[in-house]
Amino acid sequence: MSKESIDLNICQRGLGETKWTARLGVITKENLDKVKDQRTDNTSAQNALPTPFARFFLMEDAFRIVTSARKDGVEAGLSYRRMVSDCLDVFELLYNWQYHENHRKDESYRLAFRVWGEEDMKRLKNKVGLLGNPLDSYFSDDISMERRLIFLVLINKDKEFLLACSSPKTGWVTPPDLDKSGATEGLLKSAFVGERYNSVLFPQIRRGSTKKGFYFRDCCTFEERSAGFKNYMMKLIDKADTKYFGTLRSFLHGFDGDDDIKTSYQLPKKSIMLDNGEKLQLYELPITCNDGLDATNFFADSIIKIPFGIAEENFVTFERE
Repeated sequence: MSKESIDLNICQRGLGETKWTARLGVITKENLDKVKDQRTDNTSAQNALPTPFARFFLMEDAFRIVTSARKDGVEAGLSYRRMVSDCLDVFELLYNWQYHENHRKDESYRLAFRVWGEEDMKRLKNKVGLLGNPLDSYFSDDISMERRLIFLVLINKDKEFLLACSSPKTGWVTPPDLDKSGATEGLLKSAFVGERYNSVLFPQIRRGSTKKGFYFRDCCTFEERSAGFKNYMMKLIDKADTKYFGTLRSFLHGFDGDDDIKTSYQLPKKSIMLDNGEKLQLYELPITCNDGLDATNFFADSIIKIPFGIAEENFVTFERE
């Protein structure tokens, strides 16, 4: 193994009763960047690093591994594919924001944003240094702008479920509680690592554009998602004039040849509003949502579509005199 990498062997040491030690001593941001991970189906391996701060790097690593595996034609590991799917679900949930707002009128839940600014992070650093100090370092090293974190939460009968936190590398990071238990495909009876997410208060929300499965429950690749969403992501992230989201952009580059991608696609203009009246932005990048007919028409899901054609033998045209 290269002397420049740290032999944490995360996946193996996340199994059973095994233990690990860092040979080079104190774990720093620079060391975390050099960790060599392996492909795995083991969910517990994802949380082997002893700091919540590692979640930002873990999501970045998941995209890197899935991108590399797709390029090499090998299996990335279900655990990492699920993480990438969850992150894409957050983006698709935002893409379909208007659709879900229109279709959840009879539901008890709602989606909301929580924003932490400079003062919130100072309080975190003073009260919980284990979280505040690494976060302060992360912003100092990687984010040369206003220090702010945006959290997407689902609220149901006064119970809040964290869905995601903003990240400059991958756009969003989902919490460990949303990771799925078990090493097999499909929705398990106790699917989530966080027991409270298995409660009936955490609703099943069907994906709006693909109609394939439910957000955060089924593993859905980028290829399996709708043409509208794929074009949205390519235009929003891959073609965006920003220095952020480099890991996510590298992942999207792998789909440049997708037949669904159209260079003429234009991003929707409808803004997503925060609770304080501000427009949602991720590190100065405005986030908009689909405002097409499929998002605003309440009856779109109920329309029965029947293929038809015109019989040539019964079709007559008349010339105008």
